[in-house]
Amino acid sequence: NISLVGISRTMDVIADDFTKTIANSLKEILKDATKMYDIVLIDLPMSYLKYYITCLDVIDRNFFIIENTFYKFEHFFGVRIQQLLGDSLLISKPFIQKSSIVLNKYNPYNRDKKGYSISRARIKDLLIEAGQPYDELFVVGEIPFYEDWEQQYLTNVRYLWKNEVALGVYKNILKEGV
Repeated sequence: NISLVGISRTMDVIADDFTKTIANSLKEILKDATKMYDIVLIDLPMSYLKYYITCLDVIDRNFFIIENTFYKFEHFFGVRIQQLLGDSLLISKPFIQKSSIVLNKYNPYNRDKKGYSISRARIKDLLIEAGQPYDELFVVGEIPFYEDWEQQYLTNVRYLWKNEVALGVYKNILKEGV
């Protein structure tokens, strides 16, 4: 049984003031949610992660969903994670150890600069090659590409929550990651 709740005020953008308001109360929201639910999914835009990162210490596992392209993966580590490390050293070894990566919009034909398929195994090899603290990250799944994925935000119909194959993929990812 999956219960969903949204905290965004609009479909297209979250105002900065609202982001900061949620960040101030997110830790308490998460504490309450973990008492009622086994798994709590929160979709936090990476651009706002700096506001939320200190709230995430109350959770057992977190997932970074990264689009299955070399450039998105490179941007995630080269920009988003490095900003957090450089700005305030908020990402520590314990945070990394409870983090997992999920490849989104998985397409087996996507390749990196060296021509390797961007798969779970390849990403894990790159993390091991990068060393501490990245080699502690788990790579727990691949969400296949769906034609209707992009349209769901325009139509406000969440196809993935109604698709049995997609739900099975999420169940397996959560089972492995948790």
